[in-house]
Amino acid sequence: QVGLVYKNRLRNLLTHLKAAQQERRNQEERVRQETADIRKVLERMRADPTSKQVQHDGCKALCKLAQDADKRTVIAAAGGTSVVLAAMMAHAGHANVQEQGCWALAHFACGNHD
Repeated sequence: QVGLVYKNRLRNLLTHLKAAQQERRNQEERVRQETADIRKVLERMRADPTSKQVQHDGCKALCKLAQDADKRTVIAAAGGTSVVLAAMMAHAGHANVQEQGCWALAHFACGNHD
């Protein structure tokens, strides 16, 4: 009887460990995908600095992504701040780029207070 109880507890423990390992793998995959997405946005912005639309859309996407602390770290490491500043400087007369750039920078700065 006691052996059966321990056997069931061990089985439950192994089931929980397997579930935790799978969740960790899923999380790692999400992080890899999000990192790739951030890099694609930045690459697109770097590749077409003269396009108001590309710069606006890129700043807007980075703004949304930067609402998450982990993503802010990836954006910063990939040079996101410089890319946004370059977009704002290249399109100083375009209010939409300026607005989205300011929002992106504001979200980047929030990471300093986490």
